[in-house]
Amino acid sequence: MFSFETEDGVFTPTRVPKGASDSAVHFQEQMNAVLEEH
Repeated sequence: MFSFETEDGVFTPTRVPKGASDSAVHFQEQMNAVLEEH
C-alpha cells in the first residue's frame, strides 16, 4: 500500500498514514468491506 525504501531498508506502516492522497479512499473501502457482512 504505502511503503518506501531508505538506506536502512523498506518501511511499511501498519496503519494508513495521515495525508496520503488515497487515505480516505482506503479507509472507506475497508469500512465497506466490514459493514457488508452485516
